[in-house]
Amino acid sequence: MKVIREIAIYQKDGDKFIESFEIDFSVDELIKILHVDIDEDPNVYKVYDLNKEQYSQILKIVPNLKEIDFDNFELFYECFQVE
Repeated sequence: MKVIREIAIYQKDGDKFIESFEIDFSVDELIKILHVDIDEDPNVYKVYDLNKEQYSQILKIVPNLKEIDFDNFELFYECFQVE
């Protein structure tokens, strides 16, 4: 079983899905960036709404996100399993 982690981008007005970027972050990196409660979500499987600070940290590693206007779009960390 493989776990896919990605940043999903939605339009703020209307919640329309725009695109997503697969990311290759370690669980430890994600815990630090997303401020994950490791007692509640030790493997970082939940969905997290990214704030401006988190977006800036992820942008350093995923430069493709630079084209996204944070004020007009909502970004989420999402995770799912594939077989």
